[in-house]
Amino acid sequence: MAGHSKLIYLLASNKDAMALYEQSLESLVKSVTTDFMVFKFSRWQDISEDLEEWEDCTTIDEPTYIKLYANLCRKLRKRIK
Repeated sequence: MAGHSKLIYLLASNKDAMALYEQSLESLVKSVTTDFMVFKFSRWQDISEDLEEWEDCTTIDEPTYIKLYANLCRKLRKRIK
């Protein structure tokens, strides 16, 4: 795919959620916190403004992105119901 940038996956969160993630992915998934967001993008300038509201961020791989995205959706759905 010439001309396409490599996708970057990122976890952005507050300090508490990042501490859970640093313990293990499962710690964050099993927690009740929704103080995180995952992003998929190809250019930093496309996302830099969105990251300003978060205390911490780290790059993640695609399987982690998929798992955290699904987890966040489930947690938020429970709050809305």
